[in-house]
Amino acid sequence: MKKIGFFLFVVVCSLILGQMAFAQKPPIFQLGPRIGVASESLFDAASTPNPLGAIKSDPTLSYHGGLYMRLQSRRLSLQPELLFSSAASSLQVVNYPGGAAKVLNLDVRRVSVPVVVGIRFFKILRMQVGPSFNNLAQLKLRDAVNATSFEHNFRKSEISGMAGIGLDLGNLVLDVRYQSPLTNFAPEFTIGGQKFPTDGTPGTWMLTAGFKLF
Repeated sequence: MKKIGFFLFVVVCSLILGQMAFAQKPPIFQLGPRIGVASESLFDAASTPNPLGAIKSDPTLSYHGGLYMRLQSRRLSLQPELLFSSAASSLQVVNYPGGAAKVLNLDVRRVSVPVVVGIRFFKILRMQVGPSFNNLAQLKLRDAVNATSFEHNFRKSEISGMAGIGLDLGNLVLDVRYQSPLTNFAPEFTIGGQKFPTDGTPGTWMLTAGFKLF
């Protein structure tokens, strides 16, 4: 319910600010590249005890890059982006029957299209909010020896809500955002024929830098 409430808040704010933007003077167009990092986990460990053991995913750094476009009036902006992200994540099964913990290393790649609406303060500061449409482009298990014992039902696509602040310093565009998924990206895993549920996908902090080409 908290995730749904956060997402509805994001949508309502985006619609209100978007309506206000159309009442402004003709916007200025901007375009440029973006790169950044994020701290994320694939899932939260299930809170319900599991006799098969527990599965966890420690936070890791992911990297993203792409393009942003901005339509900006005096106070408001509409900024769609196209981002490609890559993360080297790991799954660890602890207290697994039979002894030693199992560790599986994954390469996860996504394509995301955030669309944020911002309001400017003091000409350089932006408050921003909006949805992000995310698609799983690739999930690759790097431990080939364990490939036959690992299955998943990751969602191919999901929608997240985003909110944050931005700073415009000349041609440099800096953004700090918090992203919270509306749905669970990884509801469960099957390892060695045994299912391990998760408790949802945690939120992610993102730091992104862009450069305005024109």
